[in-house]
Amino acid sequence: MQAGEITRLLEQLLTQDSSLEQWMPHLAASCRYLLKNKRFHVLYNVQLFMKDYVRAAMNCYNYFYQQGTQSYLDLAARLQFLFIAQEHIQAYLDPQKWGAIRHPLFSSKTEERTSTAQKSFQLCLSRDEAARYLRTIALQIEVTQYLEQCLTSNLGKAAAVATQHVARACSPGAVPTLFGSTDQRKDVVQMILLSGGSKCLPASFELAWRIITEHKLMPVGILKKVVSELVKQLQLADMMEVLKMTGQQKLLDDDEWDELVSTALLEITEKKLEVKDEAETLIKLIKKEHNRINAFILSGRLRSAYLTAAKTNRTQDIIRIMTAAERMGQAAVRNICKKWLDQQKSLEADGGAKD
Repeated sequence: MQAGEITRLLEQLLTQDSSLEQWMPHLAASCRYLLKNKRFHVLYNVQLFMKDYVRAAMNCYNYFYQQGTQSYLDLAARLQFLFIAQEHIQAYLDPQKWGAIRHPLFSSKTEERTSTAQKSFQLCLSRDEAARYLRTIALQIEVTQYLEQCLTSNLGKAAAVATQHVARACSPGAVPTLFGSTDQRKDVVQMILLSGGSKCLPASFELAWRIITEHKLMPVGILKKVVSELVKQLQLADMMEVLKMTGQQKLLDDDEWDELVSTALLEITEKKLEVKDEAETLIKLIKKEHNRINAFILSGRLRSAYLTAAKTNRTQDIIRIMTAAERMGQAAVRNICKKWLDQQKSLEADGGAKD
């Protein structure tokens, strides 16, 4: 290897045994040594030689595409490695690419195929697993192209804010990609939704939803972080647009939807923003009555909370509203709550007496 004779060595091995059967244990051991010593380029060549296409693809996206990058501009400059990784997974599925080397997926008999897969020195995937790898690589190509476009266009400021937001939750120097953990995939979706602004939201939402669907991510937690960050950045129009598109796509059930809207309202309340119209619009979007009452209390609209609760005789909510009114010094609301509760007690007493 130090003398640069690795290619000649591999050629000699192939000359002596075109199936590489007798050399496979030694080649596998060499790969472990190269990986341990971070000799990724030599490792990659050996992987291709022994038709370990899946690991060669992983080498492409784990090391050649990602290692040492600091932003999606860096990743965009290495995008060709994702296309090469795609080619390797496709080669894995193509028996003609294997020559005299046995492929565990394409043995003639089921028993032989299972046995070969168990003892194979190459990393083996089912067809479905290989298809999932291809879809993830294709999505990561789209993500890279989209975020590069955002960072290099007049949307660069929004994309930079999105990057900074995600970076606060990530390990130093780690650029989140779809090849990482579930949390990293969620970070990618957040970056997409925060980067494009309202003009690009339909495109970013479509890409984000495909990622959520493919990787079975829980959308409500992601969307809560997105709307919270948009309010922090005072991008209220974008926040409302995210809510609008989420509602149109019917991505959440009623409780999740109310949780999302309440997150935006809480952020507005905590920042003490003078945005009465937006707050009222948010409260109207809440679907369940109990959650709407909570939102009224949260935003200090205790009279509206009382009227909503009294309309459907929600005694426990009236008690909560009265307690909040005492805490907030809203004596008028406190008094009407107490009057309503006294009337309820009187009605219950009259009903008991008649019985």
